[in-house]
Amino acid sequence: MYKVFFNERFIFLTNNVKLVEISHPFTLVEINEKSDLRFEIDKFRTNNSIKVIVFRSNDVEKLFSDFKSNFQFVEAAGGVVYNSKNKILLIKRNGLWDLPKGKVEQGETYSEAALREVTEECGITNQTINEELEATYHTFVMNNVNYLKKTHWFTMNYSGNETPKPQREEGLTKVEWIEKSKTKYYFRNMFSSIIDVLKKEIEV
Repeated sequence: MYKVFFNERFIFLTNNVKLVEISHPFTLVEINEKSDLRFEIDKFRTNNSIKVIVFRSNDVEKLFSDFKSNFQFVEAAGGVVYNSKNKILLIKRNGLWDLPKGKVEQGETYSEAALREVTEECGITNQTINEELEATYHTFVMNNVNYLKKTHWFTMNYSGNETPKPQREEGLTKVEWIEKSKTKYYFRNMFSSIIDVLKKEIEV
């Protein structure tokens, strides 16, 4: 099953509706042809009253491949970074709280990209990868092009004492170490995809 964020709305792609765990009412659409999917995506995109839609097909991998063909696909990587006090590193980007992440460059592994992005966006070095988390998918529009971004997430450990500094040229205004138990208070000003990552990681 795949979950794709459209800002604060969701699309699920699955071969089994019972796998969809969500409390909101949703619209179920059976997909038989690639042309059906394109039509339903466009309809969802222009109808904000539909908050959650589930596309179902017997072959979920083909379904996702057909879905992806409607977008320019890009990959990013980022991290949930813990310090020695078990605090989590949050950044504020364009007015919203976020996790450090960025586009994977040519020739990089996902983990290398995640480590580099944390260093560039937060001004800390020598963090280490702990484990890989579940990737997230979200869409956005830039220069009239529809993008689908897959972000690869990793937990990281940082044991240094550098003072984090935001990468202001990338729209960052704050970098803060947040008590794990207090992270939930930042959810009201955070994208749903980032909340998903944090909820699964810290079980708040």
